[in-house]
Amino acid sequence: MQGVRARVALAIVRLGLAALLLPTALDWRSPMLASMRPWVFACVIVVPSALVVAGIFALRRSARPMLRALDWLALLTAALALVLAVTPEIRFRVLRHQVLNADAARCKSSASSAIVIPMRFKS
Repeated sequence: MQGVRARVALAIVRLGLAALLLPTALDWRSPMLASMRPWVFACVIVVPSALVVAGIFALRRSARPMLRALDWLALLTAALALVLAVTPEIRFRVLRHQVLNADAARCKSSASSAIVIPMRFKS
C-alpha cells in the first residue's frame, strides 16, 4: 500500500509540474522574459522532456487503472507543454530561413504591395 501511495503522489507531482509549465510554454517569447529567454526556453524543453520520460517509465510500472489514468494525464500534459513550446520556435526558424534565403527580385516586387504606415517623428 505504501508503494501505491508514493506512486500516486509522484504522478500528482508530475501532473502539477506539467500544468505549471503550460503558461510558460505558451508565453516564453514574451517581452517580459526577453533578458532570460534562452534559459526559459531551455527549461521549457528539458523539464517537459524529463517528465515525458518519467511518465513513460511510470506507465510501464503502473498496474492499477486509476494510477494508469493519472500517469497518462501527466504524460499528455507534459507532452502538450513540450509541443506548445517547440512549435512557435520551429515556425519562427522556418520563416526566418525563408526570408533570409528569398530571391531579392521577388522580395522587391512583393514589398511594393506591402502596407507602409508612416511614423511621425518629433522635430
